[in-house]
Amino acid sequence: MQECLPERLDLKHEVLAAIEPLLPDGVMIASSSSGLLPDDIGARLTHPGRLVIAHPNNPPWIMPTVELCPSRTTAPERLEELAAFYTALGKSVIRMNKPIVGHVVNRLQAALWREAIHLAAEGVVSLSDTERAISEGLAPRWGLYGPSTIFHLAGGAGGMERFLQVLGPAFQSYFDDLGTPVLDHATAELLVREMLQHDARPVAEIAAERNRKVPRAFAEIARIRANEN
Repeated sequence: MQECLPERLDLKHEVLAAIEPLLPDGVMIASSSSGLLPDDIGARLTHPGRLVIAHPNNPPWIMPTVELCPSRTTAPERLEELAAFYTALGKSVIRMNKPIVGHVVNRLQAALWREAIHLAAEGVVSLSDTERAISEGLAPRWGLYGPSTIFHLAGGAGGMERFLQVLGPAFQSYFDDLGTPVLDHATAELLVREMLQHDARPVAEIAAERNRKVPRAFAEIARIRANEN
């Protein structure tokens, strides 16, 4: 059973407690929560181990990934069954070994967005330019390879080991200087204002464009990978 309730623990507790007695013993409860912990969501269940996180990335009808995270008492074989189920649906399963707030994808994008906000809030660059820095500077490579692979390649024949020897100290200095912005009223106003300056179209129009273009981008990436093989 896939649970897709809003990110409210009280609501999830209430609904799942009412549903659990109606479910056959072997049925798992897969929560679409984007950041809550599975043990917190299943805390009031009679059998909390049947509750796992199965978080599809948004929009789920376009994005291929599903983050799968067990509760502390989830049997490993049940998680394997769920992984096989989502894989059979054509999903790419990100298998988490243990829970953490925000899971994997949201933590990664939160880290990048946090620095984009910091750079804009400090007047280093406009929000519009941070958007292009990602969409044009990073995303084309990230469509095929993750950041660790990119840096592995940057090390040349020596790979990651050489990269860390040569540029590790520089990246440590970046880590030490990364911002920690607060989403206070002033920062929120800045984000709203600069987002409208970047793209003033109605949200529905931008979403429709995304829904057209992202599947085409995935298809092109799949074509490139197929040709390489």
